[in-house]
Amino acid sequence: MLPLWEWLYRYYFRVQSDGWQNVPASGKMLVVGSHNGGLATPDMFMFLYEWFRRYGTERLAYGLMHPTVWKVSPDLASMAVQCGAVKAHPKMAIAALRKNAPVLVYPGGAQDTFRPYHLRRIGPLPHLPLPVQIRTRVCAPIVFERYGAEAARDRNYVDACFDRVTTEMQLELDRLASEIV
Repeated sequence: MLPLWEWLYRYYFRVQSDGWQNVPASGKMLVVGSHNGGLATPDMFMFLYEWFRRYGTERLAYGLMHPTVWKVSPDLASMAVQCGAVKAHPKMAIAALRKNAPVLVYPGGAQDTFRPYHLRRIGPLPHLPLPVQIRTRVCAPIVFERYGAEAARDRNYVDACFDRVTTEMQLELDRLASEIV
């Protein structure tokens, strides 16, 4: 898949990315992305290509992919698995993190991917993405005060963490958008 991804990365989507100095040198991490690519999810796959390009197969990253993809398109799911995708389920994420692997997640992916076609903005039926340039930015890590099962059971703490992540992501997306214009 990497030769095809390279062509898509360089010539079709003309990906520009920055901020890779913010990726810790090792260890587990949850990488949270802003998903806007529809069913084809080119944003996630282009990020994974950049990851493999930088770190090779010695530092595998796993992308959580909505379980519906396995029902809708088993062939696509099979190809995605070869590239590091796993079913989006807490047990899968926990297993990858226990292996000290980075886990890539795009919250809202299910709503974005499977929303009615008339609400989508990228490409013609069957929703093939147009060759629009993709910009990605790896932001500084967000480190929380508490981790683990006890922290996860504290609904107020989880909500505060969620709010912090979404606020920081929105601020960075706004900065990124202002640089494009």
